[in-house]
Parts: sequence; structure tokens; C-alpha cells
Amino acid sequence: MPRGATALTATLTSSSLNSLVDAGVTSLELNGSPVTVSFDKKALAEIHKQSTGNISIAIVPNANLSDAAKTMIGTRPAALPM
Repeated sequence: MPRGATALTATLTSSSLNSLVDAGVTSLELNGSPVTVSFDKKALAEIHKQSTGNISIAIVPNANLSDAAKTMIGTRPAALPM
């Protein structure tokens, strides 16, 4: 993420997603260091199938994790549903 940023949001327009799937792109990767989110061809096709508009992907810190969750995750980034 850019220095000083506390969150990162990427929006994939419906037409962009259509283009990625139609072109047979094998993967899409969003690097919001220290977190990287990647989607393979199958995931992109399923997102395309289920979506009806733009897709927003947000990377934000979660300060509300239980101690057990923090222990389980350790120093790895945690992906949480929005």
C-alpha cells in the first residue's frame, strides 16, 4: 500500500471483468503490500457469472479480532468478508 495509507480499494468495472474473462486471462493479482489478492481463471469466471455490476475489493486492517483469531493468524494478513 502507499506509504501512510490505511486501506486499499480496487474497483473492477463490469466491462473490465468481461474483457478479462473473454480474453481468457489466467489470473489477476492485486498487490496492496503487505497483502496480495489473486484470482485464477476459474475464480474470475465465477465472479463474472455471479456479478451484475462493478466489483469492489477492499483491503483494510481489522482491529476487532479475538485473541484466539490473532493467535491463529499470527503475522499473516487475514482476509475477512465484507
